[in-house]
Amino acid sequence: MSALLAALAAWQAPAQAEEPAKPRLPYSIEFARTQIGPWEVEASSYVEDETGVPMLGARFCEIRRSGIMLKTWREGQLSIYFGGYNLKSDLPELGIRAEEVRKIELDGSSWEYRWLGRWAKNRQFADLSYPPPPGPPANWDHIHHPIMEALSGWIAVRRGPGSPWFGADVLANELVRARRLRIGYVADDRDPEPDEGPLLWAEMSLDGLGEAFAWCNQAMNGERARLFHADLDP
Repeated sequence: MSALLAALAAWQAPAQAEEPAKPRLPYSIEFARTQIGPWEVEASSYVEDETGVPMLGARFCEIRRSGIMLKTWREGQLSIYFGGYNLKSDLPELGIRAEEVRKIELDGSSWEYRWLGRWAKNRQFADLSYPPPPGPPANWDHIHHPIMEALSGWIAVRRGPGSPWFGADVLANELVRARRLRIGYVADDRDPEPDEGPLLWAEMSLDGLGEAFAWCNQAMNGERARLFHADLDP
């Protein structure tokens, strides 16, 4: 009997060895950081892995202080975020959301400001019929897990009513030169309405911001930006 069992064991194909799990690549690598006045500045690069090996993606730099963050890319794009985005605000007047901001002024130069959301329904062709989206599970917790309809959004500014909306990139030169930023906003109101009343205003100094932009430009074009093992927080 033992001989039969041994023969059966020898006849059976050996079990396939499990392939080792691929190491998880980082989403981004923070390769430089500094403090310039009140501004915390961090330079990072995205990691792309479509080919199965880590490749250098876009390089970007975040410049933040209480309640505001500016994000710039090596190619020159710029976004300005108020509140949210893990920003702390030790000044009550800067604890505002991007959706509440209506205007920004840079040394007297005024711009309308909007966070323009791209909603799921806006991706559908107007002349086609679509089935209704599936509803949430029966045991869905609407309070702790709300369904988010906005897919994404972008920051836009314009000179005034009737003017075209542009990306925040157009503010880059003014931000570098300006000394003060004034933020006009409405309280707890996500929908811009023409009769929403007078704006509330907050003000902050931009001292050191020009130096922060210059540091970012140098860091994003430096040799350290091309190192995979340069992450400051491994």
